[in-house]
Amino acid sequence: MSKEMKRIAKRTAPSGARISPVQRKLSREVRSAFEKAADGAMAIMGYVVAQEGEWVVKKYADGRQERLTRI
Repeated sequence: MSKEMKRIAKRTAPSGARISPVQRKLSREVRSAFEKAADGAMAIMGYVVAQEGEWVVKKYADGRQERLTRI
């Protein structure tokens, strides 16, 4: 999971303000949908392209990772 997705999933916003239960549920549903889509793409294509830290990486179904470009 990317740093941005982890930040969205936290219970408090970066400013320290509380996130409402509706916003929390929405962020969980969005994260779940992205994970489901990534799993489907992995099953169909055998790889997915994702951002990890400052790199764009290609993740293969067998667990290999290939760094494509640095952001």
